[in-house]
Amino acid sequence: MAELIVILVVLGIVLIVVAGVLSSRREKRKNQAIQAWAAANRWYFSGPAQVPWRDRVNYRNFQVRRLLNGDIDGMRASVSDCTYETQHSSTNADGHHTTTTTVHHLVISTAQLNGFWPDMALTQRGLGSKMMRALGKRSPVESGHDEFDRRFRVDAADPGAAREYLSPALVQALTQGEVPPWSLRAGELLVVWHGAMRPEDLDFHVWTLRRTAELLGRRL
Repeated sequence: MAELIVILVVLGIVLIVVAGVLSSRREKRKNQAIQAWAAANRWYFSGPAQVPWRDRVNYRNFQVRRLLNGDIDGMRASVSDCTYETQHSSTNADGHHTTTTTVHHLVISTAQLNGFWPDMALTQRGLGSKMMRALGKRSPVESGHDEFDRRFRVDAADPGAAREYLSPALVQALTQGEVPPWSLRAGELLVVWHGAMRPEDLDFHVWTLRRTAELLGRRL
């Protein structure tokens, strides 16, 4: 019996080591692919300490792991690989408390639009927001498109100025899932995607910034 326990322990250690080696190799290949994409598209890596949009992302223990900078048709742009944490506490039958920490991944992409743009943020409505709207408490910024106004909320310091940017093409693109929710501050367009950065998705992140800027009325 003792020998079996020893064998199982050794086997468990071997499996952990093998999994670690394979994970390290996958991460190395991923880094190489991201570096290759950056070189091919003339983007570059930079330190994450000075990201201007940091206060627009409110997550626990938020970190920028990679930051890519480049140009999209004259717009200064970035795509960053980020993480944040959530914690869940529970109590078992013996009264012992345990806290589990989970690390989540985000990709945050930005593009600096030239000219004047109103500060505004477009988000998907949660259950509470939907209920309040159903009870008659409407947002100051609505497009007049029933499905869009039911699913999305627009917050802006100047509702009248923000409303001008909700073109039929932009409303349709959002309701059909062509582009995701976004926010604008001081002309900086910001898009948040949930999930880890993948080399094969980088072109899509660039396209999303370009397409959203077009729909907002930015002339490329």
